[in-house]
Amino acid sequence: MVAETSAQKPLPCAKATAVSFGMVPAISASLSSLWSKIINREMKKRSCLKLVFGSASNFRKYIEKAEQGHYDFLAVPAHIASYLITSAAFRPVAFLVWESSYLYIVPADSGINTIQQLSGHTVALPDPLTEASILAHADLSATSEPVVYRHYQGYGQTIQALLSAEVDAAVVLSPFFNRIPRQQHDALRVVHRVPFPFHGLLLAAPRTSEQQRQTMFTALAAFAPGAGFFWQSFQRVSNRQLSALHRSQQDSVAVLKGLINAD
Repeated sequence: MVAETSAQKPLPCAKATAVSFGMVPAISASLSSLWSKIINREMKKRSCLKLVFGSASNFRKYIEKAEQGHYDFLAVPAHIASYLITSAAFRPVAFLVWESSYLYIVPADSGINTIQQLSGHTVALPDPLTEASILAHADLSATSEPVVYRHYQGYGQTIQALLSAEVDAAVVLSPFFNRIPRQQHDALRVVHRVPFPFHGLLLAAPRTSEQQRQTMFTALAAFAPGAGFFWQSFQRVSNRQLSALHRSQQDSVAVLKGLINAD
């Protein structure tokens, strides 16, 4: 973390403006709590905004809460960003830049070495509406024998299911895999890595003002890259990048809509 200077001391705000911030359900409550304390401490140095963090029990409810106006700002993966921008007039504020890959992992002593060898095996996936789950279903659709899927609430649960031998393999995001204890990390092995086509996005609800969106971006963009936050950095979104986002996510968004509308 960058050492505090006089320029980084809390701004003289008569009263901080509270804004609601939606965190994706895949993040554990403990990590979300830690991250919220760190980010609000830094926000006080750069703005008069105070973020009130919230989430939901799963991705379906998270999207519903966003559409119902529960969040002023929210962090979402690319396919949900594309969906909310085009379907509910949410505004893109920034790309959430991080190492964005999803990994297929197996026990270290497993005989599985490729995703083709997952044919007929059981695979742990996160929430069905996550981009990792949607893409994994597409990756494994051509196996010679059907893959058995078990969905868990978050990435921690998918890893635990693998460690406890409930499943033969699991899909997890690389930042989550990199955070697990060394002993667990050494007990597992990556057999396939797939980069996401786009970073996640920070979105603003339609009701937010241009000033609020600019203040939020300016404050977050001032954080030191890789300073221990959940994302490495925040970058602006151009119209060209936004068009590319929608093109790259159209298949995942179609699957997402089908899952949302399913009974």
